[in-house]
Amino acid sequence: LGLRMNRARLVAALETRVHTFELSTMKLLHTLETTPNPRGLADLCADSETCHCALPAAGVGQVMLFDALNLHALSTLEAHRGPLACLVLSSCGRLLATASDKGTVVRVHSFPQAQLLHTFRRGSLPATFLSL
Repeated sequence: LGLRMNRARLVAALETRVHTFELSTMKLLHTLETTPNPRGLADLCADSETCHCALPAAGVGQVMLFDALNLHALSTLEAHRGPLACLVLSSCGRLLATASDKGTVVRVHSFPQAQLLHTFRRGSLPATFLSL
């Protein structure tokens, strides 16, 4: 289970679903089906004016860029070939960093345009990312 919130929304990431709640009333607004997500990966921008959210998409290594304020998908990007280990949005919500389960590459994309900006290679040996 992963929980993220800002002043407007609460996002709860379960293994196969992501629920979006209105924070002031705790009313369930939206539910999305996701690929198996045992780590509860999801991130929500701190800016409650935009409420951008990043979460695993249907395909392995894909990330859905979601507008949690207006409750619609903005785009989907192919972040990695394998499963995701971590994903995080910048505090301003304009950058998305992802790490693969293999742990050799970290990628930074623009949000919500989903353009690859940087790729950082950590090494060739596998490693476990716990946070970015």
